[in-house]
Amino acid sequence: MRVDQFSYLKRLQRLKELAKKNKGELNTSRLEDDFLHFSSYTENKALTVIPPRLYKLDGDQPRHFAAAMAKMDLGNIEIPLAVDFSGAFDCINMLDGLVFLSLKQFHADHYTSTRSYLNPLLQKIYTEGNQIIRDFAIHEALLGKVKCYRDGVDLDEIAVFPERFSKGRYRMAVELDTPDETVRKFMDFDEMLLQAKRDGAKAVLSQKRIQELTSLAIDLRQDLGAISRYEKPSGHGFDVFTDSCVIRDGNDSQFYFYIPHKKVNVMVYFGENPFPLGKEPRDLDVLKGDEHQHTLTKLLSYGLFDPSQPILEARINDLEEMYSKAAKEERSMSGYQDFETLRGNLSKANDYFNEVPNVDKRRGYVSRLDPELIEFMVCPSSDDPIVHDLLPKVSWNKTIRTYHDTCRFINSYEVADDAGREDMLRELQSNIMFGNQQNNNVNVWLYQNHRDFCENAGVKFQLLERS
Repeated sequence: MRVDQFSYLKRLQRLKELAKKNKGELNTSRLEDDFLHFSSYTENKALTVIPPRLYKLDGDQPRHFAAAMAKMDLGNIEIPLAVDFSGAFDCINMLDGLVFLSLKQFHADHYTSTRSYLNPLLQKIYTEGNQIIRDFAIHEALLGKVKCYRDGVDLDEIAVFPERFSKGRYRMAVELDTPDETVRKFMDFDEMLLQAKRDGAKAVLSQKRIQELTSLAIDLRQDLGAISRYEKPSGHGFDVFTDSCVIRDGNDSQFYFYIPHKKVNVMVYFGENPFPLGKEPRDLDVLKGDEHQHTLTKLLSYGLFDPSQPILEARINDLEEMYSKAAKEERSMSGYQDFETLRGNLSKANDYFNEVPNVDKRRGYVSRLDPELIEFMVCPSSDDPIVHDLLPKVSWNKTIRTYHDTCRFINSYEVADDAGREDMLRELQSNIMFGNQQNNNVNVWLYQNHRDFCENAGVKFQLLERS
């Protein structure tokens, strides 16, 4: 009986595959196998590494940075030699923290592209908050934790209050101070002096107020030196409104977007869904990053991605080159039906693009295609770096999705044994076919921390200069 059932299931699976074949659909598992096979004919494959420009810690700055890490409960780490322009120094430790040691830090790059959502807030800090960094970062680091809000509701807590989420832009905010809260103390001291001046003789006769002022002045002098050379900051809190932000919790991350022309809020999550089943906010479309079959099509319909004929033609040329190299080496190419189906479907899409220049009609056409095809013919619709970062994360290719989940990839690599690491590297190198599939965050980390092992496993690195 069991044998008959097994035979029946095999026949059923075969019928399903034949049906998909007749409909021109793709079997993604077999397609990944085809890509894996054809990759052996691709010459000079390498992980491209673009090292970020970092700000080197100098003088007392390592000690200042260590104090900031302790304040942020990140004290048990090795103090880095350099940091990026937001204070980050690797891909996984700094989730939502900022650390400033000098205005010169502004000329550094982001260590990891995932934190590029902070750019509008960082720009405001370096322009409107340059006085605070200039004055107070001499003796201590400035630090703060970024919070993201939607209409006053902290996105870290939105799972607890889903009914309070409403449509609209997000607000990023941070309050900067030193580990000893010197900025707050200085502002309090300045306010106390002004109040004493307003109160006149009444303030002079108050023993308690005189003691408070004297004690605070002594503390500040120990931390800052000559107090008279400091200007009172207009404030030490900064905030901006933005159409995108990222919330990270360990390995899990949520990408929030507001799409103005659609008046739609979207969240794409990787890892655990922060909302209990059926408790998603009414005004937030919650999409699972790993369900690429649904998620990429939905993001295309919202206009987060656009159909692109130049992208499509480039992918067709890349696939044709790959196919031609394989055909020179093999006697028959009949065993790669899914790859052939992919080439044919992409060619049909290009014919449609040639006939129909209208973007909305192209979008409608692409949204009706198999989800696995969409990735080959779309591009981000804006310059938002988070949208660019998201596209490979929703790839049809499981290896590419895993590779672009930076924290999860790094953690998986670190706990794997040597054989497991070699398997991860082999799959990674074999599945990267196009330039936009490279994850510089992972590549830099591998190059800096595991270069010898990677090269012994056959992985090549290509160092590129940052433009």
